Amino acid sequence: LNTKSLAGDMPQLSSFTSGGHVVGILYDASFLVTTVNQKMLTAAGITSPSPSSAQFDITDFVFTCTSACDSHKLKTDDGNTAGQVTTTSGGLLTISFGTFPLDCPDYVEPPTATMTFTFSGTGQKTALYTIGSAVVDRPASKYEACYASPRDANHPAFTTLGGGLADAQTIDGQDLWVGLLPPCAIKSPVAPCLVGSPKANKDGSVTLTILAPPGDPHIQ
Repeated sequence: LNTKSLAGDMPQLSSFTSGGHVVGILYDASFLVTTVNQKMLTAAGITSPSPSSAQFDITDFVFTCTSACDSHKLKTDDGNTAGQVTTTSGGLLTISFGTFPLDCPDYVEPPTATMTFTFSGTGQKTALYTIGSAVVDRPASKYEACYASPRDANHPAFTTLGGGLADAQTIDGQDLWVGLLPPCAIKSPVAPCLVGSPKANKDGSVTLTILAPPGDPHIQ
């Protein structure tokens, strides 16, 4: 066995070499050899490797609505995060829960999943975001809505809780406006905004209600 020829594929060999001699090889070391039937590929008209696909999203829930949508309450597997989205018009609604690293200035986000939703329709959206009782770590009144929306020509910076404009951030390759949402005005509210105060539920969970404009936001 020519162990020197294996060094490029098994860098761990150096840990098992003494006095220039290999004294052992890890039993779980494996070698993967890919074989290609070039004749069959050529016959099929394939002369070069296919290009890598563009980045794509994995969506947890999809709803196709001919009129107003209502996702009803959806939960993550651990039960620590729940969400519900309703719309005022029909369209394709998608909702995902994940580890999107949303971070609003001067705020400590709860240890919950980030809810991301998209909607192809033109109607306004109302989102309910619930923090499960097992991870509630402060009084309901201390929670805020950390919100992100696309940063492009169709989505200007929104007004934040402090009265300024949302921060321009790039997260996981996405250009976003990020900030804490202000309370919605009682009359003629301007989305995005937080509807009312965070609600302390009987089961110990806390729910925030967000009014969202067209776009693809993230909430935590």
